[in-house]
Amino acid sequence: MLNEQKAIADTISTFDTYISNLTELIEKKKAIREGALEDLVSGKTRLEGFNGEWKDGTIGDLLTIMHGKNQKDVEVFNGKYPILGTGGIIGRTNDYLCNWECVLIGRKGTIDQPMYMDSPFWSIDTLYFSKPVDNYQCVKFQYYLFCRIPWYDYTESSGRPSLAKKVVESIAIKIPPVEEQQAIANTLTAMDDEIRNLETELDKMKQIREGAMDDLLTGRIRLPL
Repeated sequence: MLNEQKAIADTISTFDTYISNLTELIEKKKAIREGALEDLVSGKTRLEGFNGEWKDGTIGDLLTIMHGKNQKDVEVFNGKYPILGTGGIIGRTNDYLCNWECVLIGRKGTIDQPMYMDSPFWSIDTLYFSKPVDNYQCVKFQYYLFCRIPWYDYTESSGRPSLAKKVVESIAIKIPPVEEQQAIANTLTAMDDEIRNLETELDKMKQIREGAMDDLLTGRIRLPL
């Protein structure tokens, strides 16, 4: 019946509109987050209550770059700890190279996708991990600092991109006091959490829409008219 067809189309269209609006909202939130990352980590914009001078320094003043290792001899199915490559988790192991909070960056290949870890892991030999120079650093700020660095400007290869430990540690940066580092990290983390929650909602809504479309178009579920 024509009225039932229209009711089905209107229902699916409602899902589509919601998904479209949510997608647009996520993109806006990401743009705001990128602007905040640039402004806050560079010191261009200061959070309320902070106005002291930032120190000139290098990444090596905050952390020491450490080499990952080949995972061949430690990889086990369903191990306790993740094995990390430049693209994320690639396996599991019952051993770990690092059990402290740290930031990671690719040594070869994908060198522009920093990662943050606060639980034990194994890092393969194409992925650097790091160790803070002392126990009073804000590692999450280091992660956001790494997100802002144009890593391909520091590559040593015109073929497969690669980063040298000494190059990473020598990159010049501005260093705010630890309290301000923490405030910046908290602000950006809140933005990331909001975006992640919206993306989760979007994925769920897409699944619901697909299920509803299948049920309605096959007549498995009928709408009240």
